[in-house]
Amino acid sequence: MDQLREYTYEELKKATGNFSKAAELGRGAFGVVYKGTLKNKKVIAVKKLQRKEKVEVEQFMNEEVTILSGLKHKNLVKLEGYCVHQGQEGLLCYEYLPDGNLEDRLIHGRRGAKLTWRERRHIIEGICKGLQYLHNESPNDIAIMHMDLKIDNILLHVQEDKKNGGVIITPQDLRLWHLQEHPG
Repeated sequence: MDQLREYTYEELKKATGNFSKAAELGRGAFGVVYKGTLKNKKVIAVKKLQRKEKVEVEQFMNEEVTILSGLKHKNLVKLEGYCVHQGQEGLLCYEYLPDGNLEDRLIHGRRGAKLTWRERRHIIEGICKGLQYLHNESPNDIAIMHMDLKIDNILLHVQEDKKNGGVIITPQDLRLWHLQEHPG
């Protein structure tokens, strides 16, 4: 695995204020995401996976952590670490992007002015490039399907230089777990 940190459950529990409601960034089909501040002041997004059955550690490591760590694309949020708690609970740690999501900008009018048509086109192109990578260009010839693509799973990365600003698809609910080998 490529430079991933294995966090302890206690580290993540403390960073998120005991997984408090105040630290909650969002809920998805497969877990709750929390904002966490580590001891060194680094801010991360922590996804606490919701499972009905006990997480099989080998399956979690092979499917979720290994595959996610291999995804490298400018339009995907980077996996930075993970935690396996008592062999039954999996947590994934992602880079934290503070600029909000597409829902904030389109529906709620938060995080700045309304989007221009040029910005909307840029966002659509970024989404398409991220999905193209997942479906056709991801490592190990695996086709990855985003199982919960929606406007609150599309993070906006705002930079001073608008040309280099971007849209990032969050794997918060990126379910790789319908994996298929590429045909041919």
